[in-house]
Amino acid sequence: MSIPLKHWYRLGKKIFLLYLLRSGWFFILLFGFLCWFTYKVLWSTWKEPFKQFFIDRPNWYVDSGFVLEMMWLTLLGYLIIVILRGWVIYRQYKFMLDEHAFYVRRGIFFIREAVIPYHHIQNVEIRQPYLYRFVGLAELDITTLSGSGNIVITDGKKPEKLLPVIDRKMAKALAHELVHRGSTKDVPFLNETEDDPNQLTEVR
Repeated sequence: MSIPLKHWYRLGKKIFLLYLLRSGWFFILLFGFLCWFTYKVLWSTWKEPFKQFFIDRPNWYVDSGFVLEMMWLTLLGYLIIVILRGWVIYRQYKFMLDEHAFYVRRGIFFIREAVIPYHHIQNVEIRQPYLYRFVGLAELDITTLSGSGNIVITDGKKPEKLLPVIDRKMAKALAHELVHRGSTKDVPFLNETEDDPNQLTEVR
C-alpha cells in the first residue's frame, strides 16, 4: 500500500466503528435492560400491576403505554447522540505527507495542526494490542530526535497521542514512508517482527 503525497487521509473506517463501540457500550446495556423490561410489562405477570400503577394515579395524566413509548424514544435519542459523538471524534483526525514534512490536523471547530519534518523523526513504532489485532487496528507512536518520548498533543486537560488509533495497513504504509523519508542514509534500517504483536520500525 502506497501513500500519495499532498492528500489528506482519515484514520480508517474501522476507527469510526471503534469510537462508536467505545461511546455506545452504555447504550447496549440500556437496550438490553429495556428489552427485558418491555417483555415483563407486556407479556408477563408485571402487565396488570404496571397498568394499575398509573390507573391509581390519574393526576399524572399518563398511562403505561405512554411511559413505555417515552422510554424507547429516549433510548433512540441517546443512540443518535452516541452516533454523532463517534462521528465527531472520528472526523477530527486527518494526516498528510508532502516532500518535506508529516502533517497531522486535529479538531473540527478549533483546528490544531502539527508539522513534523522528516529529518526530525527518530523512531516509528507500530503497536498492536491483543484486541486490536482481531479488527485490524494498530497504534502508531512517533518519536523525534529533539523529543524525549512519543509526540503528544496537549489541550490543557491531558496529553494525547498524535494519532490515537489507525488502520493496520495504513499504519504499516505510513511507518515505512516516514522511515524512508526520515532516514539520512541511502538505505534506511528497518526492523519489523511479524510474530511479535508489537512491531517496531526504526531509523538508525
